[in-house]
Amino acid sequence: MLMQKKMTLLRTLFALASALFASTAAFALPIQVSNEAELKTALSNTSADIVLTQDITLSGEWIPIGTKEAPYMGTFDGKGHAIKGLTITTKADNLGFFSFIGSTATVKNVSFTGAKVLGNKQAAIVAGQAENATISNVYVSGYVTGRDHVGTIVGDARGDANVGADGTTISNCVSTAAAFSSDNQAGGIAGWTNLGVFEYNVAYGAVTAPNGGAAGICSMIDNNGHASFIGNVSAIPYAKGGNNRTSGILGWKNGSGCAIVDDDQNLSSDATQYFVGGNLTAAADIKFDENNEGINGIVTPAADLKTAATYTTAGFSADVWNLVDGQYPTLKTQAAMENAIYTAQAPARYVVGTEYDTQASSTLGSAVTINSSDPSVVAVEGTVLKFEAQGDAVVTFTAAATDVAPAFTTTLPITVGDINYAITTSADLMAVKYNMSGNFTLENDIDMTGVDFTPIGIEGNSSVAKFMGTFDGKGHVIKGLKYDNADKGEVGLFSQTENATITNLGIEGAHFVGNANVGGIVGRMYGGIVANCATLNSYIEGRDHVASIAGEINNTQDGDTYNGGSVSNCFADAVVKSRQYQAGGIVGTITCGTVENNLFTGTVDDKERTTGMVALVDRNDAPSIIRNNVVAASHLYGDVLRIVNTAGRDKAQLENNYVLETTYCGSNAKNAGVMDNATDANSENGANATLDQLRSQSFYEDLGFDFADTWKFLDGAEGKTYPVLKWMQPKLPTTIFDIPAERALLYDQGIEFFSFAPIHASYGQDIDVQILSGGDKATINDGALWAGDENGSWAGAGPVVLKANIASDVASLFNTTNADAQFTINIARLGEGVDISTGQELVDKIKANPSGVFTLVKDIDMSGIDLTDFCSNDAFSGTLDGNGHVVRNASVNYTDGENKGIFCTTNGATIKNVAFVDFNVSAANANHVGFIGSAAATKFDQVYVQGKVAGNDHVAFLAGDADNCTVTNTFTNGTLVGGSQIGGYFGCTLEGGADIQKSYFNGSLTATNRGWVGGFIGLIDKANSEVTIENCVSIGDCQFRQDAGGNPKKTGPFIAGNSAGDTPNAKVNFSSNNISNNSAIMSNESDWPGKNPTTDEDHPVDYAQEMAAQALQTSAPYEGLGWDFDNVWTMDAASGYLYPTLKIFGSFPTSGVKDLQNDVKATFVAAAADNVLTVAGLDAAATVTVANVAGQTVAMVSTATGAATIQLPGKGLYLVKATVNGKTATAKVLNK
Repeated sequence: MLMQKKMTLLRTLFALASALFASTAAFALPIQVSNEAELKTALSNTSADIVLTQDITLSGEWIPIGTKEAPYMGTFDGKGHAIKGLTITTKADNLGFFSFIGSTATVKNVSFTGAKVLGNKQAAIVAGQAENATISNVYVSGYVTGRDHVGTIVGDARGDANVGADGTTISNCVSTAAAFSSDNQAGGIAGWTNLGVFEYNVAYGAVTAPNGGAAGICSMIDNNGHASFIGNVSAIPYAKGGNNRTSGILGWKNGSGCAIVDDDQNLSSDATQYFVGGNLTAAADIKFDENNEGINGIVTPAADLKTAATYTTAGFSADVWNLVDGQYPTLKTQAAMENAIYTAQAPARYVVGTEYDTQASSTLGSAVTINSSDPSVVAVEGTVLKFEAQGDAVVTFTAAATDVAPAFTTTLPITVGDINYAITTSADLMAVKYNMSGNFTLENDIDMTGVDFTPIGIEGNSSVAKFMGTFDGKGHVIKGLKYDNADKGEVGLFSQTENATITNLGIEGAHFVGNANVGGIVGRMYGGIVANCATLNSYIEGRDHVASIAGEINNTQDGDTYNGGSVSNCFADAVVKSRQYQAGGIVGTITCGTVENNLFTGTVDDKERTTGMVALVDRNDAPSIIRNNVVAASHLYGDVLRIVNTAGRDKAQLENNYVLETTYCGSNAKNAGVMDNATDANSENGANATLDQLRSQSFYEDLGFDFADTWKFLDGAEGKTYPVLKWMQPKLPTTIFDIPAERALLYDQGIEFFSFAPIHASYGQDIDVQILSGGDKATINDGALWAGDENGSWAGAGPVVLKANIASDVASLFNTTNADAQFTINIARLGEGVDISTGQELVDKIKANPSGVFTLVKDIDMSGIDLTDFCSNDAFSGTLDGNGHVVRNASVNYTDGENKGIFCTTNGATIKNVAFVDFNVSAANANHVGFIGSAAATKFDQVYVQGKVAGNDHVAFLAGDADNCTVTNTFTNGTLVGGSQIGGYFGCTLEGGADIQKSYFNGSLTATNRGWVGGFIGLIDKANSEVTIENCVSIGDCQFRQDAGGNPKKTGPFIAGNSAGDTPNAKVNFSSNNISNNSAIMSNESDWPGKNPTTDEDHPVDYAQEMAAQALQTSAPYEGLGWDFDNVWTMDAASGYLYPTLKIFGSFPTSGVKDLQNDVKATFVAAAADNVLTVAGLDAAATVTVANVAGQTVAMVSTATGAATIQLPGKGLYLVKATVNGKTATAKVLNK
């Protein structure tokens, strides 16, 4: 019995132990961390709870923990220990020990000492962004720098009211760290808040934000948010901030939508200095704008802030704080209070003759002394270190003690070296950055091909210094420079200069791509001189302020005096391109200064302001002088003024500027021509000059070009080329510009020709064009290719291959960079009829004769056929008669551009009796996108287009833009996604309008941005036009994606908008003889016809009839509109397609979706009846997709049960696809 009792007791104890083990296992114990390696490992799990068991000193650059998508969500408990030496110097956004902490995160009982965080936006020591987080009992020392939202504890104290009503709570924290913003918003605890609670925090460190909010606790409340401030103390030495945004506790709140919920017992020291808008301001004189109030707190004598009673009265807990009379309070858990010394970023190398302004300052505002161990090597003047000789020295920085913390000392070991000022190697060139005030010479040509080059003055991805010295190229050339970073501004050999002098320098074969301010020699120059320089055979691209020599001439300012820069006697034949704004041949933009005696012979392409000399006079503070320049560009494409766009600024001074009379100008190559009768040399377009004039020395001398010391003609080249700089020597690289793309030349009467006039050489040489093959079909005469033989008689169709060469009389002086300058002109007979039986024939024949009459003799598959830029150079102007045949799988892909589609452009074309099925146009970043990019005077009759289209602006199934187009007996279908202005037929209509009759739209249109989405027309975009939609039906969906940004957002089954303004653009002929599907998706309110219905008030617009989708699956509604179901239309129930189709096709041309080979792991059964699809037999979780026979997805569901029930939109044949574990199977199901 006793043994049995013992066994029972053991079983009971075992059960209790097991239960206890199970209980503790359910709650993971915090991870104990004692060193840096353990810390990094533990933080790799952003949900981990962590406790420190001892102080930890970090080594090297810290990588912040957490992301916006995956913030740190655990509890980080320092247990009174410290993390020392946190260092982050990337100058990125969202920096701190944590990058992001989230709604369940707690950081407590920890000190971060000696921190150094160099950020941009949202920068702090503990966390860049904290959202609905809790931070308490934390101490920080060191400093944080950035541009906006800079704090010491957090950059953003953020909240989401849906997660926590109070947002982020920061309590019982101490900071002796400084928050230095170079621009906006800095706070001694938090850089910004939209939802926060700040309780019992004490800030001792300096705060600066010259253009924004600066305060001891938090800079601002924003985004209609609110915050509470209770018992906070600001004992900072100074706050430097913007006007009416600088104070002791809270700098300001952004508008009446923001609220200060609590303001209780907040104290600010009377010893704090406030610099408001740069002016020292007494605390009593601090003011706030209406609705932008901040909190200055109760101004309290500094002595009182060192008495315990002050804090107990304010509500500080003696359990948390050390409250001792005569001392400032500290946390019981914190490390000892520390001062710190901020110093500006040190140069990468210390070079004899240079200096470094350390800008040394104490975070607590105490005096800083600087001493050098060897003044003969490193001398000290104030905060500036001067490097006198090569050698070693140790510089010691000491911040004096304050009532808050003892004295603080740090050292900087320095080795001073030297660099070569007479540059002979690539390494020497790259070392210029170590003395940005040095005087350099280039002693020989340097080839930088393959060298990892960064513009001088850029470090990493930041512009850190301006070149302020001199650089004399001595007539030498730097070749092969390459820098490609579309996000970085200030790009060139030199990133930025200030009062620098750069002379006698050549850049050859450079490839520069940047953002704003991109130039061959310098991205942005503040004053200074660039003279006798050349940018040769180079590619210069940016987003704004782009040119071959200087992206921008800016100025320095001395009081009221503006000191502009000068670019003179420079030559360039570069290809200059801006992706958006301001591109000039020599200079991008100028604020004031002089551009004179320059010669530009390259090309300029831009979307907006395009010029051959200076793109834009950008300010009117002082004169901008542009005189005695010559533009001999091959072309200027964009919004063109040939010399400069002054933007009406009257201080611009234009004088004696000339342009080659054969320079082609226009929006693009298709819309370009020469500018005749330009005679005013003092105008923005300059005066025309002949090629002979620009090859004559006397012409340039009359403009002040110096042929004694600066300019010359190559030996024997006067009268044959343009002049060059004196130091330029043969053989020079030359480019033949504007070699034509493949074009068609259509013979009619024997007087048709293709001119070579747009072809130019970069030095003005004559161009010799020779026929390589096909000379029996055409002849060359008078600078042009003529169709036919020498007598003008028809000599047959076919390609003529030609080659452009530099004329032999000067060819020995140059190396032609595009020596293989061949191009093809296809000779064809106007209106000639051709039968088409293959996809390649379709492309080749139309390219050869875009005005021909083409008839399909069979169905065609376009798979694998290159349609890039098809009908781009020569718009299709002929007739394509499908004869009832189907063209499948035409596909094209573009990264950007305009007028992109299977056919890029049509003009005067007729397309009839044809179906294009499963076509795909992928051009998400391009404008004017569709089956046709841009259609003018084009007729469509008995056409079906079905496919996928993706574009940016002006996007449609049929044509992105339509100008005077006619559509009859046509239908469109498929899936389209675009940014804005989207239509089932036309994205936008232009001046010629459109006429659409007896046609319907059935598909899905989705906008991702803003604008108008219409089943037929997105937006009627041009005034004085006429649009007719009669006897038509809209069946499909028009919607905006949920994350679409911008306004307006309008949808409509037919027309989404008749102008973007408040006045209608078009006379619209539209009556109730149109029908819309009452179950179609229209995700946003309609703009039309309620707004801007028509310009013709005598003939008002009526609303369309609404009808159920089921009714539209019968012929009756269409017959009621007058559709011809005897000869043109039919219902093809057997195909499974529910809506009308064209009789000419025989049966509905279904999408080419085929069953796939079923995998044993993805088999299933499917059946449909009464509009319900049942899927069963799936072995695991699956995704089931259902499409109609037109390829349009009608349903997609996920199931974890192996079965699914799906509602179908109507009767017909459907394609069902099931995906299980990456395996796919399909089946066809008929819904009867």
